[in-house]
Amino acid sequence: FEAALKARELFRLREPQDLVESVDLYKKAIARDDRFAEAYSGLAQAYSGLITRRSADFKRYAPLVKEAAEKAIELKPTLAQPYAHLGNLERGRLAWDAAFSRAEKALSLDPHDVSALSLLGALQLTAGYIEAGTGTVKQALRADPLNGYSQIGTMVAAFVRGDDAAGIAIARREMLSDAEYAPVAALLLV
Repeated sequence: FEAALKARELFRLREPQDLVESVDLYKKAIARDDRFAEAYSGLAQAYSGLITRRSADFKRYAPLVKEAAEKAIELKPTLAQPYAHLGNLERGRLAWDAAFSRAEKALSLDPHDVSALSLLGALQLTAGYIEAGTGTVKQALRADPLNGYSQIGTMVAAFVRGDDAAGIAIARREMLSDAEYAPVAALLLV
């Protein structure tokens, strides 16, 4: 249990080295208790974070996300997060209907799950449902103000709505502080 808690804290840092350590700690938690559904879900989330932070590794990590998330669901079908992790995989494959379905399933289990809210908000924005997407992303931010994915979703929503001042403010605040996103933010702020 302690290994899983430490893994979760490392995941929140979202740096590649922290994500790798998070994966190792979740694996240790699973080795101690192979019926620990939340550890499998956390492992899926950590692998998903590695995909996000190292987009070239999608083919390597996607099967690992799927395996861990499906194991979590097998052990505890009422756990929301693994459905959101599978939804993010579907989104990465551009399987929009399947991604929406996974987000909706996750939110039916836990309407406040930040992973599911962030996924649904991103999907809504991508599909052109700007007001709905903005509302969903804001809901995710209220649930977890430090969630970087929701911050980026809020920035995208602002730009799409034509509120460049708000989009630029978020880019300056959130993206410029992150070395990985700084080049993207710099392009947006030109």
